[in-house]
Amino acid sequence: MVDPYRRLGASQKFLAHIDRKLAGGTARSDYHRGQSRAVHPLSCRWVMACRGARYHHDGEQYGSAAFCNLFLSEDKGLDLPFPSTDQRITLKRGTAVIFDTDQPHAVVQRGCDSFSAADFARDQDFTQILLTWELPIEDANVGRTLNVIFDIDRPTSLRPEEGQVWLSGAPAAVCPESGCWHRAD
Repeated sequence: MVDPYRRLGASQKFLAHIDRKLAGGTARSDYHRGQSRAVHPLSCRWVMACRGARYHHDGEQYGSAAFCNLFLSEDKGLDLPFPSTDQRITLKRGTAVIFDTDQPHAVVQRGCDSFSAADFARDQDFTQILLTWELPIEDANVGRTLNVIFDIDRPTSLRPEEGQVWLSGAPAAVCPESGCWHRAD
């Protein structure tokens, strides 16, 4: 099975260089110049590599964050589908995506709706390099900017043992091939 994402170590010098490259007139650069309080400082950032990814969600581990991904690789015929919202994003250099970590997503070959590790032959280069940031959605400024509305089940939220994603009153899981929600077993 192909790992969804592999975190790669990144030096602060490299990230500072990328920060300067991205700073042209964006909300992020406005924040760093102190002109806007709408975006949280992007302190938790990583350089990652992805070579296809089964459908999954990151809500249990990153439920308090939205992901902001900036893809650095050329177009290699891969898409980032979100089946619950019927959206599909072409992955190519310069594509930026901000999304809810609870949304099922994958990295699949263009034209495919399901994930299969067999679609990613070892002799072909499907590697996508990306920068990723965790945006803390519980921060009032970030939540307001992203228009986050929490749907909280009070009895369940009062006794959390770990991050939870629920569907129709029961813990939920994602089918790794299709991205469809189902009750967790």
